[in-house]
Amino acid sequence: MKVANFGDSRFSISSLSRRLSARVVESKTISGQGLDEATIAKFLTTCVVLSDIERDKTKVKVWVSSSSAGDEFDDYRLSEYRIDPRFKGLLLPREVNVNAADYTLLGDMRLHYGFQDDKASTRILAPGDFEGFQRKFVNQFKDSIKELEDVEACVARQLVSDVTVLLNADCSRVHTDMTSEKSVKLPVLLNGSSELFEEDFFDVTASKYLDKFTQDFVEQFLK
Repeated sequence: MKVANFGDSRFSISSLSRRLSARVVESKTISGQGLDEATIAKFLTTCVVLSDIERDKTKVKVWVSSSSAGDEFDDYRLSEYRIDPRFKGLLLPREVNVNAADYTLLGDMRLHYGFQDDKASTRILAPGDFEGFQRKFVNQFKDSIKELEDVEACVARQLVSDVTVLLNADCSRVHTDMTSEKSVKLPVLLNGSSELFEEDFFDVTASKYLDKFTQDFVEQFLK
């Protein structure tokens, strides 16, 4: 699995959770403080991990606690995780291939998120808590959860031709999905994107896209 360090990128977990937290506080329709950055960051981290499961893997390891005997973990099937369709844009395809041939013969073109802390990949939400966060989020707007979908299907591998929102090589610009009025998908970063696409292909700055993303994402829940 090829990884990229987005630590300084606007698309880092810390940056995105900060923006989403601020937007929720600004837009929510119930009283209270809203959702803090740490709570949103853990949900986003879980989305990243679920999007990064390698081919043929079906389970994720979730940290439970530490004791004198060492760390304790629970294993969950990817199919146990369920998601409201309005949150699907926070998930990415677990693998991106050039064509529809047998994937065992193809390399993964997607650059995956590189955690600086190895433990981060297990400090994620269990399926029940993953669903619970979504219910808490929609409740900020007096909304209800929609019919949940299987995360395993949402992170299924995709062809390059089917990826509609892309980052350029230095994560400074985004190619947008021109078929949609809403920007509710996080962009995919591909290995060798500078060779695959001309720079003009990336039609908006990352900052502008992220502003629109956070606005459009939250507006999905406003009645």
